[in-house]
Amino acid sequence: MLLALALALRAPPRISHPLMCGAEPVGNEQSVDVEVAAVHTRAKLGPTPDLTPAEVLETMLAAFQRGGDDDVEDLFQFVVPDGDLYTRHASSAGAMACFRWKIRKEPRWQKVYDRPCAMLLGMRSFEVVGSVMTDADIMLCGVRASPFFPDAPHAEAEAFFEFQLVRRSA
Repeated sequence: MLLALALALRAPPRISHPLMCGAEPVGNEQSVDVEVAAVHTRAKLGPTPDLTPAEVLETMLAAFQRGGDDDVEDLFQFVVPDGDLYTRHASSAGAMACFRWKIRKEPRWQKVYDRPCAMLLGMRSFEVVGSVMTDADIMLCGVRASPFFPDAPHAEAEAFFEFQLVRRSA
């Protein structure tokens, strides 16, 4: 399965250790993982010319891993409008709404061959296992993912995906 993604971003260097103050939260205060917040903010911006292909893919996979409704909306900004993923989910409600409904349909582990992206939603982990340029503007990336299904929490599996990153002109 190919997931065509619009390519365009280059983010600031990663912080190897999240910035956290030494004090414990008091009352209703909550600590914030700055690295996670930065990745989430970057995803909200959608594709921009300053991201590398690896950063675009990592941004998308991190959004799948977080798995919230906002994250699905964020990652869908990277989907190519005339690509396979977008056209397969075309509906009167919109492709993103249809996609979100299909990947959240419970039990998620059943019939994943019809909706393989359901395996990426809330996944335990992912790893980019390789990439190859097939054209000056197209890169294929292999990704190994360990899915997590809330309705089968002890099940362990490994799934392989092929993402197609496409550089689009602004």
